[in-house]
Amino acid sequence: MKKHIICLMLIFICFHLTAQAAEKQKITLQLKWTHAFQFAGYYAAKEKGFYDQAGLDVTIKEAQPESDVISEVLSGRAQFGTGTNSLLLARQADQPVTVLAVIFQHSPLVILALTDGNKVKTIHDLVGKRVMFEKQSEELIAYLQRERISPKDIRFIPHSFDIRDLTEGRVDAISAYVTNETFYLEKENIPYQVLDPRASGIDFYGDNLFTSEYMIKNNPEAVAAFRSASLKGWHYAMTHKDEVADIIFSRYSSKHPKDFYLHEALAMDDMLKPELVEIGYMNIGRWQHIVEIYQSLGMLKPDFSLDGFLYDEKPKEKTVWFRTVGFPAAAVLVLTISIYLIFIFRRMKGKIAREQEIIAKLNETEQLNKSLLENSTAAIYMLKGSKIIHGNSAIAEITGYQKDELLEMEEFEFIHPDFREIAKERTRKREHGEYVPDRYEMKIRKKNGETRWIDHSGRAVSHRGEMCVVGTAIDITENRQMRDALKLSEERHRLLADNSLDVIWTMDINGRMTYVSPSVQKLRGYSPEEVMQQPMEKLLTHDSLVIVQEGLKMAREAVEKGLPYPDFRADLEQPCKDGTTVWTETTVTGMYNEKNEFVGMLGVTRDITQRKHFESSIAEMKKYDSVTGLPRREFFTTRLENEIEAAKLVNGSGGLLVVGLDGFKNINETFGFSAGDLVLKKTAERLKEAREADVSRIGGDEFAVLLARVSCEANALERADNIRKMFEEPFYVEGYDLSLTVSIGISIFPEQGTNEIVLLKNAENALETAKRNGRNRCEIYIPDDFI
Repeated sequence: MKKHIICLMLIFICFHLTAQAAEKQKITLQLKWTHAFQFAGYYAAKEKGFYDQAGLDVTIKEAQPESDVISEVLSGRAQFGTGTNSLLLARQADQPVTVLAVIFQHSPLVILALTDGNKVKTIHDLVGKRVMFEKQSEELIAYLQRERISPKDIRFIPHSFDIRDLTEGRVDAISAYVTNETFYLEKENIPYQVLDPRASGIDFYGDNLFTSEYMIKNNPEAVAAFRSASLKGWHYAMTHKDEVADIIFSRYSSKHPKDFYLHEALAMDDMLKPELVEIGYMNIGRWQHIVEIYQSLGMLKPDFSLDGFLYDEKPKEKTVWFRTVGFPAAAVLVLTISIYLIFIFRRMKGKIAREQEIIAKLNETEQLNKSLLENSTAAIYMLKGSKIIHGNSAIAEITGYQKDELLEMEEFEFIHPDFREIAKERTRKREHGEYVPDRYEMKIRKKNGETRWIDHSGRAVSHRGEMCVVGTAIDITENRQMRDALKLSEERHRLLADNSLDVIWTMDINGRMTYVSPSVQKLRGYSPEEVMQQPMEKLLTHDSLVIVQEGLKMAREAVEKGLPYPDFRADLEQPCKDGTTVWTETTVTGMYNEKNEFVGMLGVTRDITQRKHFESSIAEMKKYDSVTGLPRREFFTTRLENEIEAAKLVNGSGGLLVVGLDGFKNINETFGFSAGDLVLKKTAERLKEAREADVSRIGGDEFAVLLARVSCEANALERADNIRKMFEEPFYVEGYDLSLTVSIGISIFPEQGTNEIVLLKNAENALETAKRNGRNRCEIYIPDDFI
């Protein structure tokens, strides 16, 4: 027991000396965005003490809208930064940056737009739109160029880091992380559109940890220590998401709720693929693929080299803390370890026994897994490139080839030619780390030539240091056949389903209803069964029945002659069960079977009653003046024509007055048009008080009054003068007494005109005479040839 205590004391003394001797190096990490879970590994490394253990005192600095991460690192204000694949372009521009580790295997950088208003449906709809892009968004520029969209055709706006600029319509689209900004859109039930570069084959790395060549050259131990501690932090963060989300919310930023950070954390699993790829892993082949894409778009020079761009992780002989520890501390540590090893060796025998027990259990588990693998009805196999290297018995049953034959195949010989190139392309994409759907259906050709459908699932895995694919396949041929048959049946009824809000019906060539959808009850009040029994005369009003019967006649003649069915469309009025009627727009097309034989008519009927009422209201409004409410000239002319024809039948007579306001133009110019409108309204009221037959406004400041039963010219003149005197009283308008007089022109039927056109023209000529003779007077029309 004493020996244990002495040993522990020595260890404590040794590490105490080490801590005293080691002075922590101050380090700044510049983030590319505001605090979020996308930087979780760095927060975990700091808060869980991983940086401290590496002898580093780390400050994590979030970005501002104006921040330039590369400039911060190269200037020395920060020693490390997080960046996008735009680091390649910086490298070409002689900015000595070096990538230390890749965090996201698939870049989450996308373009977000709202679907409301349908301003942006596809990437091409961004042309001419307002788009916010953050700095280092060159991979999105590459996306635009690959889609043949010039960045010059887009109105770029600096990023504000505020999603409300999108939701409140200040911009049409923004650059965003699919793991981040979508949280708020989904929370508010705001429909959105994701424009993903991967749709155009641009599948880049994301959130690369980088530093400067200067830092690597002058402080390699700090670089290695920071990288190692950071990746350790990332492993911790991705396995302790809830804890790290709490850390971010409580210690770094409460700008977002904790739910936001958890949403981001779960979404990141798909981007990091931690269960398949070691966090921080970089594939030089994939970096070269990214370079080639930039080169194909003219964004990188053809001779661009990755030399010096990717960190060369070589074991270092000294660590930061050891380099600062004095010799006495090292000597004590060696002595302590030596003493402690004595105790370790004594326990080795027991440990070996336990390990042998574990190995036995592992062997038992391995045998069980082999049994499950071989007895599975699903084909399970492993691919390296396009070659099968492992497989169970079921793969032979599904393909018809023996396992030995499958293992000797160099290409996908059993895959149907329709899908062979697709399979090769997907294999190539997996090898380059590009996105491939985990599950899809495809056809295979068995050894006997039979074609079968399989449901295939596959995922990329690392096997003995090489990228392979583990896949499963299930024969779904029978299910596929049933699904295809169901799909064909559904297509035959698609039109009915798509138009279920309208009344859908079918009819034979003789006009008998053969089907009516339930929506007819809402339209007309009758049930489908009642409508099916109604004759054509009960389905339509008389005028509409005539239209339909004519259409049926034309359709019958066309069908009998073997001609295409003539499509029919008409506005029809239909009676309802409550005694009212409803206006409908009805469209009819011909129905044909698989042999192209005519089998009936398919109709769609839509309620347009409101539209008809609106059209009727518009037509009625056209008859009356909006200011005075009096009939307009066109409507009054029709009524005048009717009065003249009625008078002719009884040898009667009548008169027409055209009343003009004297000096009305001055009212508009002096007091404004609102005062002028009030004067016109009051003029209409006074004219109606005269209780003559009809009054109309026929011009700007002119009114027409129809006189019934005029016995002579003197009678017409007297009635006109009574109206003139009504205007001797001033108008009280907007606090002013406005004095206006009127001039009146008179024409008499039948002496001075036998139709409405001549009568109105002569009255207007008489009005002009009254105005010329001094205004405020009445004049009867006198022909030019009168002597």
